[in-house]
Amino acid sequence: MRSLRLLRNVVTNYLRSGVAAALAFVLTPLMVHGLGDRDYGLWVLLFSFAGYFGIIDQGIRPSIVRYVSRARAARDDEELAHTIHGALLLYLVVGLLVFVASEVLATYVPYWLRVAPDLHAIAPMLVRIVGASIAVGLPLGVYGGVLSGLQRYDLSNALGIVVSIVRAVGFATVIACH
Repeated sequence: MRSLRLLRNVVTNYLRSGVAAALAFVLTPLMVHGLGDRDYGLWVLLFSFAGYFGIIDQGIRPSIVRYVSRARAARDDEELAHTIHGALLLYLVVGLLVFVASEVLATYVPYWLRVAPDLHAIAPMLVRIVGASIAVGLPLGVYGGVLSGLQRYDLSNALGIVVSIVRAVGFATVIACH
């Protein structure tokens, strides 16, 4: 049973990485062509800032995994629920702070980044999109941590694949409407 679970987890992990690589391979030229070099550069710059928000997550997700697995091993459903609710509340608060910070950044981004004047209207909108994406993604990340704590990496990877595909379709749709 354990070897089957291990095999499932490993295969879905490779599948998730393969899907991510394939989507990047298809989506990048589509976005460069659809947006143009300059606008695509702004898109990449703003999404690279999103990586800095990952600093907020340091220690939280590993703690979720640890406490979920500990509660599960002890068969303590009350502690499991307490861990999940506490993590969700923490991520909701952090997500709200990220959302507020992105609103502040959106106001000043054209000036801080010295963006071309014709991009002054779109740069704040992109910052808001990135901020909203992170703000929503943080609380939803609790469920990935719970699945990892339950040793259900296969489900976590399947969910990650679905999210990646939906995100790619969304980006392609935005580009097509651009």
